[in-house]
Formats: sequence, structure tokens, C-alpha cells
Amino acid sequence: MKNTSLLGLLLFVFFISSCSSSDDAGENLTGGPKVASFREKMYYDGNLDSDYTFNFNYDNGKLVNVVRGTSRIEFTYEGDKITASNVYVNNVLSSTSDYTYSGNLLTSILDNAQDEKTEFTYSGGVLQGMKFSYLDNGVWIQNQREDYTFSNNNIQQKMRTDIEGSSSVSFKSTYDYDNANNPFRNMNPYLRLIANFETVDIISRNTVTKQYSYTSPSSTTPILSHDFVIVYNSDNYPVSVKKYFVSTGELISETTITYTE
Repeated sequence: MKNTSLLGLLLFVFFISSCSSSDDAGENLTGGPKVASFREKMYYDGNLDSDYTFNFNYDNGKLVNVVRGTSRIEFTYEGDKITASNVYVNNVLSSTSDYTYSGNLLTSILDNAQDEKTEFTYSGGVLQGMKFSYLDNGVWIQNQREDYTFSNNNIQQKMRTDIEGSSSVSFKSTYDYDNANNPFRNMNPYLRLIANFETVDIISRNTVTKQYSYTSPSSTTPILSHDFVIVYNSDNYPVSVKKYFVSTGELISETTITYTE
């Protein structure tokens, strides 16, 4: 499933796509501020449920590892392409993942420890969707899919489908953005989809300000479901983001971010 493996005990999901993951396949903003630390707190029923800090370490501008406590993930490259990643816990190798490409497009990530796979689909070189599967008695079983519609380099619509056997249920979300920078905007294009954090969507170019849900996938009437309160630095990058349920005003999660040049 999407919320397991690939980063194992680092407790976030590592996804990669090519630089063509948005409308503008030519955008390759590797200069400028990069995330140095990302601290995220998550809440349940008004109480703190988790509090994790991820530290991003670079060598000449290239991300070499991400550390959380005594766990870390290290990356192996060929040029700018990631070919493998290794997760260590207390300096002991815990899991490995292999990356497969078609030309410049990443097509799959295989988690060797968890027997889980993420597959990427494209339309005209633009990321169209992700499929998540697990291995069961030698057979790959798909249990989740996400399909994306992009506009102005931002995810305009996401359709998530959860699959169990012959049954499936789909959920549609749409988003509003401001003109500020996404905190991960200047990452290497193969690292633009680096994590699945609760508070920040890092696939898009800009910063999400509102999220809408729908009563059914076919519905065209949006319901404002989540609101975001964002503080920016002088370079127009978020340093603090809080995510709330609109219906109750309850704080879902919050993050603080620092940067390095």
C-alpha cells in the first residue's frame, strides 16, 4: 500500500517520477533553496499522535540521504537517476529498493523487503497515475491506484481508488493553490516526489491552500474539507504549515521547514 515500505521505518513513502511529472516537462529547478529539515506533527482527536523530524543531507547539491532518528535512507545514482535506495536502522541494512526506467521516465519502484511495488503511468511524458501492489504467493495484487489531472504544474484533481478483491471504492479531491513556492520545488527532478507527507503536497509547483472533497467520484459539486494556514519566509517558501478540518476546526497536522542553499 502507499503508506508502507519504501522508506520502511522512516515512516514516509518514497516516490520518484521524472521531471515530466507536471504540465511543464522542461521545468528543472535544481538551484535555489532546498529543504534541510522537515518536522511534522500529527494529531488524533485533538491529541498529539506523532512527531517526526526528517533531515535532508546533500553533497554538491545532490541529496545523498534522509535521516530520522536512528534510521536513514541512502540513494545510489547513475547521473541524476536513482537506481537504488537502502534503508538502515541503527546502521544495519533493513531494506532495499530498485528503480526501473523507460528512457527518462521512471516506471516502477520495487521494495525488496516488503515485496511491494509502485508503478508509474504517463501520458505524453506527463505523470498520469501511480499503482500500488503487493506480492501474494507469487502474484502481484493491486490494492490502490491514484490518477492525476495537472494544471499549471499543480495537481488539480486526484482520484484515489482503494481495491480489495473484486471490490473498489474511489475518492475524488481537488485543490486550490497560491503563487508561493512548494518547499520541495528545487529538488533534483527525480526527487520532486520525495515523500507523502500529511501537511504538504510536494508533487505540485505551488502550495496548497484549500482541499475539496466530493460525495461521489461523478459529483461536480466541491465541498471544502481542509484548510491550510501558511507562514512564508522572505523568499516566498513555506516555513510553517497547519492543516485543519473545515467542518470541526480540528488541527490535523502541522509542519516546520528549514532550508539550505
